[in-house]
Amino acid sequence: MGGDEFVLILYGDIDKETCFGIGEKILRSLNSPIDLGNGISDTVGVSIGISSMSSQTARKDLLLLSADKAMYMVKHKGKNGIYYSDMDNKTYESRFL
Repeated sequence: MGGDEFVLILYGDIDKETCFGIGEKILRSLNSPIDLGNGISDTVGVSIGISSMSSQTARKDLLLLSADKAMYMVKHKGKNGIYYSDMDNKTYESRFL
């Protein structure tokens, strides 16, 4: 991960919609305009990659790699979005603001 990349780890049985809900809250919060002074404001572009795996099959290295790849899928598709990867069911979904 680079200097502008973060990891959020959620434990437990968390469904896709809950993951997207958390991701959307983070996205909206970070996309809020930032006052730079002198009447100047700017926003931060955010790309969020989410990966899930059941606790029975979870391997931290694969989970982190999958989330990193998911984040780059968002960046490739235009940023300001979320890409979700379910490693157990091999399903993928993206959402953008």
